[in-house]
Amino acid sequence: MKVLVIDHLFAEEIASRLRADFPDIDVVTAPGSQSAQGDAAACDVIMALGMNADETLFAQAKNLKWVQSLGAGVDKFQSLAALDKLELLTNAKGIHGPQIAEMTILFMISLLRDFPALVRQQDAKNWRRFPGRKLQGRSIAIWGLGTIGEEIARICHAFGMTVSAITRTPRDHPFIDRYYKPGELAEAASTADFLLAVAPATAENVGRLNADIFEAMRADSYLINVGRGSLVVEPDLIAALKTGAIAGAALDVASAEPLPPDNPLWDMPNTILTPHVSGMIEEYPEQVYPIVKTNMAHFLAGRTDQMINRVDPVKPLTGSTP
Repeated sequence: MKVLVIDHLFAEEIASRLRADFPDIDVVTAPGSQSAQGDAAACDVIMALGMNADETLFAQAKNLKWVQSLGAGVDKFQSLAALDKLELLTNAKGIHGPQIAEMTILFMISLLRDFPALVRQQDAKNWRRFPGRKLQGRSIAIWGLGTIGEEIARICHAFGMTVSAITRTPRDHPFIDRYYKPGELAEAASTADFLLAVAPATAENVGRLNADIFEAMRADSYLINVGRGSLVVEPDLIAALKTGAIAGAALDVASAEPLPPDNPLWDMPNTILTPHVSGMIEEYPEQVYPIVKTNMAHFLAGRTDQMINRVDPVKPLTGSTP
């Protein structure tokens, strides 16, 4: 059996662990989808992040039986015509809460303190003092209450924030003060200092953050997106930032990645851009490998029904919600 692991940072580390634990399988690596195409045709298993969900690559993988997403999101894999007949797709959900929660806190404090301006002043050797604002006492509306959203709620509560959540499945949660239904996204956005998007890119969610939502938000409020760029109608967001309909944004994801140099978001002083790194930490192989190892053991033993984080159905149902 042949396994292809694709990642520009961690492929070799994951592969070396697989070789040690499963010496009878052939494991090859590639830093990206382009360099992986020579190995795809003979592969039974491909492990990769969604950014490497390349149509040409997967069209070559005629023997493919299983795709293990090395991230939580699987929407890029689900969109591939080459995977229409794939029967086994698993992901790495459940491991990203700590780092994405920390990044969210970093974004909120940076926006309230205008930390980008302080960095620009340091670059210019300019000593100018100005007041910031504290996080304590602010409010956040979390759209998408999975493992990541729950961890963010916990930490925001510890900072003395009021926490609301937009979800179809309200539950008894010690750190959430109020729930909204998915259809009440605009109402929830209107009440919060921060609207946080951490929802998956389902058919119903794509494009939900549009002009109507930005009009509902307060002029002193902020959008934070650590979910998917496709959740946002980007021209509507750019217009809201330009006109002052909202105070600013922190975006770890974008409509196109990498973001083109001519995109207006690069030059907006009230916007923080990061290159999809909120879940990316040095310890990532240690986080993801237990899932990979467990699933590989079940796969080799023919126990595919016991593999964890299975995505069923492999192709999303139209109009599905988180």
